[in-house]
Amino acid sequence: MQTLNKGEWAEVYTLLRLLAQREFIGCTENLEIDNNFKFPIQYITHETLNSEPLRYSVTPNNTILIESAQGISEVSCELLESHAHTLFEKLITKQKKTFIVNELSNFLELIHNPKLKAKNRSKRDISVAVLDDFSKKPIEHGFSIKSNFAANSSLLNASRATNFIFQLDESPHILNGLKTKKLVRKLKELNLIPQFLKCDDLTYSYNLRLIDSQFPEILAYLLLEYYGGERGCNQLSELVDILEQKNPLQFDCAGLYQAKIEDFLLATALGMIPTVEWNRLYDADGGMIVVKETGELVTFYIVKQPLLVALRNYLFKNALMDTASTKRHDFGYLYDEHFFKLNLLIRL
Repeated sequence: MQTLNKGEWAEVYTLLRLLAQREFIGCTENLEIDNNFKFPIQYITHETLNSEPLRYSVTPNNTILIESAQGISEVSCELLESHAHTLFEKLITKQKKTFIVNELSNFLELIHNPKLKAKNRSKRDISVAVLDDFSKKPIEHGFSIKSNFAANSSLLNASRATNFIFQLDESPHILNGLKTKKLVRKLKELNLIPQFLKCDDLTYSYNLRLIDSQFPEILAYLLLEYYGGERGCNQLSELVDILEQKNPLQFDCAGLYQAKIEDFLLATALGMIPTVEWNRLYDADGGMIVVKETGELVTFYIVKQPLLVALRNYLFKNALMDTASTKRHDFGYLYDEHFFKLNLLIRL
């Protein structure tokens, strides 16, 4: 049995719960169920621990047909629901960051040992097939999975690739030893204006410029507002409002900063990875599944326009900026007298 964190166990829970309920349901930007959008599941594809193909197909008999190199078997939806409930109880009561759920060991063997961890270089956490509206044939889509029953989940993980480099024309000795927010706030106090130099990672810079040729600059201004703000604001929507008012890039149309940030959040949620050259496609082309505090699953199925709009609004309203470990990601201090780095970390 693997040791996983809560986010990873939430992905296992989502697999069991989807199979048990045999459908996914749309939602509003406030994660309220929208019964106008219900989608019966045809099958879910996965991998075994040995990276072999694994398929769970819905049958008319309230069972799930399981096919893998191990053979063919069936499991009842009631049994899946029972073990999903057991897992969720562990998720909401466990205090440790990572843990084992021994109660699932035998059951996971029964359902052919699905791989419990998704690939780090993919936004697709699960693949689900539903009937296409036009062809009436199953079509498979990838979905990202997020949970909101514990600490804020990461939308954009911090890494050295998400560092942004700034330059100062002058650097008084009073700046020496200051780090992150204290450093940026002191710059504001001294009326020293840092110039954005470049992204630390060339691949991430390329990816961001696919959103907009000036998008790294937009994020750089956001970082300065976040780390230098006196009110300690971390709500992304509020920081974007500040940019709209200051308009540092001198856009001649209102709302462009918000529009570009919404594009970025959607790309980050469904396709873009900082260290992988982005092809402008969504790996999670079906959208996002959210595990609510109650254990309920709701889905932004972006094939449907209203749910795509709801997802854009949900991401923009709920995204938060956060500060990662300065030591681990090597940022937040003055180096070579005139340079410093700030790190981008976004949570939901």
